[in-house]
Amino acid sequence: MATILTIPPEVVMNILGRLDPFSLESVAKTLSSRLYYPATQLLAPRKGWMENARAMCKLFNPRGSRGVLPSYPGCLPVLADHHLVRDEIPKRDYQGLGLDQERGPYVRSSPPDFQSWIALDGTFSWLQSLEKKIADEMEPHIGREGDRPVATKAQIESLVAKAEELGLRLPAGFKAFMADNRLHHRIPSYSAWYFNLSKLVRCPSSVDNAGGGYIVRFYWDQQACAFAYLYLSQSGHHCILMSMLDLYEEMELDEEEIEDGHDGNGDVDKDDVVMVALTFEEYLAMVYYEELLEFRAKPFTGLCNYVKHTYMAPAK
Repeated sequence: MATILTIPPEVVMNILGRLDPFSLESVAKTLSSRLYYPATQLLAPRKGWMENARAMCKLFNPRGSRGVLPSYPGCLPVLADHHLVRDEIPKRDYQGLGLDQERGPYVRSSPPDFQSWIALDGTFSWLQSLEKKIADEMEPHIGREGDRPVATKAQIESLVAKAEELGLRLPAGFKAFMADNRLHHRIPSYSAWYFNLSKLVRCPSSVDNAGGGYIVRFYWDQQACAFAYLYLSQSGHHCILMSMLDLYEEMELDEEEIEDGHDGNGDVDKDDVVMVALTFEEYLAMVYYEELLEFRAKPFTGLCNYVKHTYMAPAK
């Protein structure tokens, strides 16, 4: 009978490579050197993500919807719902998305498991151009690839300088995404959400338990009824928050107070602000793939992988 001592190292590495980061962490705590060293090697590039996820979940204590499956049971909670996400995949789409038509329903899990299949490294290599039909539909609203960046060079440089002055760490790819005149055009919006960069302001103390963090409003719907914010902590961590409130208006800050990092209103109800993504790039990827599902885009490898790793048959 084969044991861990007789299995070839490359097979052990292959098996461990299929585990999520938290399971790998558990394996790395074993006393077997045959497991410890390969698990530690695989875990190393994911440690920063795990630390960030734990810190942000501890700070914002997300409480997700009932019926949504946890991606990392016992390790991370289900995140709050975003307006874009669905509860399950319609049966009519099973075949096209590569799902077993004899199983189902395929229910959403949260947070989406990107760690096991995609490189979210700030290069946005996963972000493909829109198929012509969807690009044509979006053109009257956001233009074409290459038309314009999200923000001007002056806006971006001002925000970056302010972050550096405050000792805050912007997430990988944030500056590049805002400055690029192609990437944001590749994320369609069925419900009319658009990218627009605001100034860096102090997070209301009631939202982050007086943690001294800052927020940047960068994505909201055309009716100004819902807003996405990049949250930056003093410890170097970040996440994405969403609210039906425009926190910039709620704080009622003038330009001088914004520049001074003034906490304009500590009375914003924390329950009105929820965490919807663990990182900036995970948020963009989730929005991208969910919007493509809404548009019923032609299936491709990235979209099918997203569905495979995010929507699970409960029996599984």
